[in-house]
Amino acid sequence: MIPDIIKAQKLHTPLHAREFMWIKLALIVLALSTYFYPLTLLVTINTALIMYALCVLIYLNLFKLIKILTAIFTSFIAVMLATLYLISGNMIGFLYLCFYTASTTLQLIVFYVTTPASQIDELLKVRFFTVIYQLSASLITELVLITETHRARGFMFRGFTLRYVPVLFTLLMNALIRLNILTDSLRARGLE
Repeated sequence: MIPDIIKAQKLHTPLHAREFMWIKLALIVLALSTYFYPLTLLVTINTALIMYALCVLIYLNLFKLIKILTAIFTSFIAVMLATLYLISGNMIGFLYLCFYTASTTLQLIVFYVTTPASQIDELLKVRFFTVIYQLSASLITELVLITETHRARGFMFRGFTLRYVPVLFTLLMNALIRLNILTDSLRARGLE
């Protein structure tokens, strides 16, 4: 899944064009603002935004990402609905909140997958955001390399257990080392 995201970031589709960035930003703002809309309008707009995001992810052949996001959202919703049923909570309000969360998350993912770091740098004229954006891509690549290394050593990724601690520790240590190197290189260039 992660290599697919990195490949999708490097594509040259109309979605990756500089002109389309404003539309993607407007869709993120729209998704964030739907929280304040009446409930029927919230469901209508968020359903359209979710369908748009899913079409973009299908267009970019990110089927594994769709599958994982669907599994995460479905399992979270199932657990929360069961909990709300047991404590007699507001299930309808929670479902509306799920629409809002899914829509906003998918818009942010579409933006991340289809926006090169150079466009963010040109838009904001602030290197700080571009560095963070590139660092997140670097951390994703690092995670892929670490998981491949552990798989080559016979580590099996199944379930949520404490066996993931070595992988997470390695990722954290590499991230801290990379952050120190990045900080030193930025200081050497005169940025504080």
